Amino acid sequence: MGEVLNHLNNGVLRGRFRREHAVSGKWIVDFFFPEIRLAIEVDGSVHLRRDQQKRDRLKDADCARFDVTVLRLRNHEVFGSRERLIRKLRDAWLKAKRRRNHIVGTPVK
Repeated sequence: MGEVLNHLNNGVLRGRFRREHAVSGKWIVDFFFPEIRLAIEVDGSVHLRRDQQKRDRLKDADCARFDVTVLRLRNHEVFGSRERLIRKLRDAWLKAKRRRNHIVGTPVK
């Protein structure tokens, strides 16, 4: 996944994300883009369990409180079609970049 992020948009995103970043002092997100406050979570089969889904909802709600946009990807999406994965990542990047963020402010166009 990190390699796809490094090469997305011909390297434009290279070095602009962190792995295993703490949000709100309570949660760790898999990948985080601090400039636009985008978190990417890669969900394996454990995320199909009810108790984990509840934790995921709490984590997503906490992220929203801290103005972090969350993109959740399933394992099969990460290891499936590279083009589809890149499209999802670009869409999430653009959504996070364009939204009004109460911590970062309004994006410059």
